[in-house]
Amino acid sequence: MREWGGKMNTQKYEDAIDKTFNTVNTVYSAGRRIGYVMMGLFFMLISVILFGWGIYSYMEKSANFVNYKKSEGTVIRMREVPPTDNSGETYAPVIKYKDASGKEYTYESKHSSDPPDYKVGEKVQLIYDPADPGEVYVDSFREKWVLTIVLFICGIVVFPISIWMIYTGFRRNKPSASSNVSTNGSTSYVSMG
Repeated sequence: MREWGGKMNTQKYEDAIDKTFNTVNTVYSAGRRIGYVMMGLFFMLISVILFGWGIYSYMEKSANFVNYKKSEGTVIRMREVPPTDNSGETYAPVIKYKDASGKEYTYESKHSSDPPDYKVGEKVQLIYDPADPGEVYVDSFREKWVLTIVLFICGIVVFPISIWMIYTGFRRNKPSASSNVSTNGSTSYVSMG
């Protein structure tokens, strides 16, 4: 009789421990799901901003380039760009050019490479804003459109990640791991993670 009472007390403790684990797991899972949804919404906002910025950049440049004038410039030197963690030393052209009135300007390209894309003395086609001749681009696809393309691509890549995170946050986890059947016939599930 005494042994039977001891088993009853042990069963109560086991049931209490199971309930505690299940409560902790429920709270942990809910917090994790909320975290996934919040991160997904954050990434979705970032992707919309990047994509919108790409559209704005494309529209602004398209409208501006219609009014830009062409000029031929000459590479006067190659500016050394210090090495970074991702690349070694690179070279950007410094180009001298004239506007329609004959006034001379110097343009330092934002794009650098190794080996250099240009040689000193090489002639380069430029486009510039007649209202602000300091606003100038090398007349090449890369120089004019690379930022716009990068913004579009980043926006497109980040968007599916945000959808996946939101979906993961709303998806309910099914009980897994091990199911414990107690002697009184009740079943408890403990799922960690």
